[in-house]
Amino acid sequence: MSERVVGEGVRAKRIRERNRRFAALSPERKRVRIARDVLKQLEDGRHRVALGVYMLLDEETGSTDLQRELEGTSCTVCALGACFVAAVTRQGGSCAFGSTAIGSREIRGALKGFFDADQLDLIEAAFEGGHFVWMRADTSSAVNFVSEVRDPAERLRRIMRNVVDNGGRFVP
Repeated sequence: MSERVVGEGVRAKRIRERNRRFAALSPERKRVRIARDVLKQLEDGRHRVALGVYMLLDEETGSTDLQRELEGTSCTVCALGACFVAAVTRQGGSCAFGSTAIGSREIRGALKGFFDADQLDLIEAAFEGGHFVWMRADTSSAVNFVSEVRDPAERLRRIMRNVVDNGGRFVP
């Protein structure tokens, strides 16, 4: 048996174990884990953080196994995109996408299992620095939460620390 096959087997086992541990967490702990993973991604410089982009892969993979693809791929993300990467990396999942861009519908759909719509609105409004007409939540406190911070990565860092500090909820 080749080293590559053995390595893939070990990797698959590691991913299954990580998925199992994540699945056993309470909803609050899952949100905290996602926020901590985003903070770790920022610390490692794994992704570029930008306003106005949900998630943009560096290259088209042609795969729908996002968990596997995101393990070794960097991308450009917004706040929700970073949470999406963390959630998929922890939970697994697939998503049919035909390009390098993954948009709002896919990302919000995947994150609904962790964050309610109001929380997603608050996180997005704080990160992007504005309220969007389709948002249902009162986002004024979120918009002001990091309004003085110009660096998108630092905005994201402060939002995710808030989620961790508040037991899995963003409280601007």
